[in-house]
Amino acid sequence: MPYLRRIIEGGVLILIGGIILLLIPSEIQTFSRMETVMSPSFLPIVVAVLLMIMGAGLILQGFFNVQKDQSKNFQPTSIIRVVLAIIFLVAYTFLFPLIGFVVTSALFFFLYAYLFGMHNLFKIVSGGVIASVIVWAFFEKLFNIPLPHGILF
Repeated sequence: MPYLRRIIEGGVLILIGGIILLLIPSEIQTFSRMETVMSPSFLPIVVAVLLMIMGAGLILQGFFNVQKDQSKNFQPTSIIRVVLAIIFLVAYTFLFPLIGFVVTSALFFFLYAYLFGMHNLFKIVSGGVIASVIVWAFFEKLFNIPLPHGILF
């Protein structure tokens, strides 16, 4: 018997990927002052296709998986973490253009890492800084896609 949860999760990922592909032409604009080697729609297309591939993988896993995951009951702390994660994400979208990509991303990496269980301060700080700088270099230097610099960086 197919594992229904995996099939539904896969279907949702495929749906999200399809919605992203449908929204790309209307939501991503090219500005005349933006000089990039690639189209601004390149990365959203890659993300959408990867989501759809992962969704197909989950569906296949749902049909061929012999072991089923044991369902866990939601704990109040899990719900609080999810609500805080959503609040942090909303705050990130407002602070991103003001403070800049590197500082904002590193700060929110710290918050998310701590929120979801990492408590080693060295790993949190080094991971946040390294991840933010690598993503910044990837976009700014490799693809020539400018990211907001804000007031701090």
